[in-house]
Amino acid sequence: MKQKYYILLVVVSFLATSCDPIEDLSLREKFEKTGSPITQAELDAAISITQPIDGQDYKVVIQNSRTDVPGAWHVQTSVGEKIIGTDRDTIVYDKNKKYEIYYTGLSEKQTVTSSVFTVSVSDLPVDEYETFICGAVQGNAAGAKKTWTFQRAEKAVCYNGMLAQWQYSKPFTPGTGQWGSVDLTDIQDQTMTFEFNDSKLTTYDKDGNVMGTGQWASNHNGTNNNQVAGELYTTTAIIGSSLAWQSFTKDKPYWILRISNDEMVLIRPSLYIIPEEPWDYDASYYFLKPKE
Repeated sequence: MKQKYYILLVVVSFLATSCDPIEDLSLREKFEKTGSPITQAELDAAISITQPIDGQDYKVVIQNSRTDVPGAWHVQTSVGEKIIGTDRDTIVYDKNKKYEIYYTGLSEKQTVTSSVFTVSVSDLPVDEYETFICGAVQGNAAGAKKTWTFQRAEKAVCYNGMLAQWQYSKPFTPGTGQWGSVDLTDIQDQTMTFEFNDSKLTTYDKDGNVMGTGQWASNHNGTNNNQVAGELYTTTAIIGSSLAWQSFTKDKPYWILRISNDEMVLIRPSLYIIPEEPWDYDASYYFLKPKE
């Protein structure tokens, strides 16, 4: 029995003396000792943002060549920011516009952020109405913008009432002296600029002062008998609206009656219905042309 107790004491003694860890001090020094982090200029030189395929600038390749600086890409898209946590990736954009990209990495336990780089995408197809309204064309969309002003329709540049609706097939001869004609002497020479980037819309008074800013969007939602060619949505009122019978609301579109590179005729209806023989006593019409 004494022998068993002796063996047990030896085991306990061994365990008590063997639990002290042996520390590798070189590892502690490796992780505690830090040097100078990479600079922003060095990080800028280490990353690349390229559009390598001719005619397909919507394919953007991002790459970080400093694998010792792990981090993430911050990529602007058409629907918001996207975070990409790989050193190399390819982004395929779905809309022509300008996008911002930057990289944030960890160097010597410190966060380092690159400069913000901008890429322009122009090679995606452009809708015909976008070409008419803001001048964007495939291959040269980003940065496109176009300014519109009033087009005279006899003595009117804007019109309120049903007479123009009777004659929508030839909207530049609505008649004179009837219902709510609006001439330049009443409204003065206002302008509005449609931009492709961010679908920006800016309206100006006759002296060039900004009256309103917002966004715009167009579509081809017309009618089977072509009485309406499409719709124009804006988040700010277009020029001429101060004397229009129909007040501006963001949730209702302007109807596009006619549109080309050289003219645009819009209507702000009161009923938003198109009977077989359209009668809209309170509609407002806008006759527009590009500013020379």
